[in-house]
Amino acid sequence: MLQTIQAISNTNGKPLVLIPLIFVTFTVLVKDAYEQFYRYLKDREENNRETTILTEDGFRVTTVEKLRIGDIVRVDKDEQVPCDIVILQSSDEKGRSYVETKNLDGETNLKTKKAPACRYGLKNLHPPQLYHERFELNYEKPNPFMHSFNGNIKIKDESLPLNVSSLILKGSSLKNVMWTVGVCVYTGRETKLALNSVKFKEKRSRLEKEVNQMVVLIFVMQFLLSLVCAVMNILLEGNKVRELNGLRGSEFWAMVGTWWLMMTYFIPISLVVTLELVKLFQGNYMIKDNRMWSTMTETLPMMNNSTVNENLGQIKYIFSDKTGTLTSNVMNFKCLSTGGRIFGE
Repeated sequence: MLQTIQAISNTNGKPLVLIPLIFVTFTVLVKDAYEQFYRYLKDREENNRETTILTEDGFRVTTVEKLRIGDIVRVDKDEQVPCDIVILQSSDEKGRSYVETKNLDGETNLKTKKAPACRYGLKNLHPPQLYHERFELNYEKPNPFMHSFNGNIKIKDESLPLNVSSLILKGSSLKNVMWTVGVCVYTGRETKLALNSVKFKEKRSRLEKEVNQMVVLIFVMQFLLSLVCAVMNILLEGNKVRELNGLRGSEFWAMVGTWWLMMTYFIPISLVVTLELVKLFQGNYMIKDNRMWSTMTETLPMMNNSTVNENLGQIKYIFSDKTGTLTSNVMNFKCLSTGGRIFGE
C-alpha cells in the first residue's frame, strides 16, 4: 500500500511487494487447504466404515453414516462401536459385555456393561424375533456427560430403568465376548464422544512463536532506522546542514516512509514460506516412515496438523493420576528374594 503513494514510493507507484506477499499468502492457503482436505478424507473414512444392523431379513452390512436412532446394531469382538448404543443382547449367557474405553478416557482396564434384566427373555430372542419385538425407549436428550445416562425401556407391560451400565459409547472397543447387540440411541454429532470433542484451535509451535517475535523485533528496528536515516538525510542533504525547526511534519514523515520502503526487505517474507513447506514435507515423511510403525496398533502415525511438528518429543511436564498411564499397566518380573537367595536381575 505504501508503494502506491507517489510522495514516498521508490517504485513509481507500483506495488512490487504485493507479488511476493500474494505468493506467501497463496502458499499458506494451499498448505492449510491440503491439511483440511486430509482431515476431510479421515472423516469420510470414518463415515464409510462398515457396521452391521438388524433388518427384517437378518443382519446386513451398512455404513456408519447411514445409522439412524432406533437401529439395532451388532458389534463383534475387537470392533469399535459405531454409535452410542443401549445393550440388548450379548454372547455372554448373563448378558454382559466388556468394553475398552482408551480412545475416550485413556483407560485400558475393561468396563462391564450389562443388558437390562427382562422377564420376557429379551436377551434370548433370535434376530428375526428381536426385529419384530416391540419395545419403547425413553431417555435424556444428547449431552456431553459420559458417566451418566438415565432412561427406561418398556417391553410389553414391563418398564425397566436404564443407566450408564447399559450404555456403550461410540469409540469403545468390544472385548472378551464374541458379539453384542444394542439399539442406537445417539448418532453422529449427538454422540457423547462428538459432544466432548474440542473445536479445532489454531496451534503455534515454539519455533513459530520465536520467529514471530524476531519479525516484530525487525519491524521495530526497521522503523527506528527509518527515523534515523530520515533525520540524517535532512541534516546532510547536499552536504548542507539544515534546520529541522523549519521542516514541515508531512515532509519529514514522507522521508521516513521513503526510507521505510527502501528497508522493506529486512522482513524475511520468504522465511514464512520456507517454514510452512518444510513442516508440510516433514509431516508427510513422518506418516510414511515405516520405522514409526506401531506393532501394538498396527498403524502408522497420523498428521492432523503440521504446524507443531517440531514440538514432538519436547515434553516438559507430565501430569498423571497414576503410574498405569505411563507403564501401560504392564508389570515385568525383575527379581525375587526368598530364603536368602535372589532370583532374577
